[in-house]
Amino acid sequence: MKRICNISKIDKVVNNAVFRHSFAAITKRLGATTEYVQDYLGHAVKATTEIYRGGYSALLN
Repeated sequence: MKRICNISKIDKVVNNAVFRHSFAAITKRLGATTEYVQDYLGHAVKATTEIYRGGYSALLN
């Protein structure tokens, strides 16, 4: 992830949790279904994915 951030000139701290929550929030905005994101992130429980999808949505607006 550090390499990707360097290439992308992202100077913020990015870790796995930030990536996963950001991915879930961005795909929500783009119209992906919760089921798609749930499968991609490997969540067994849909409620977990819904928490991820709400996590960073406010920051992306």
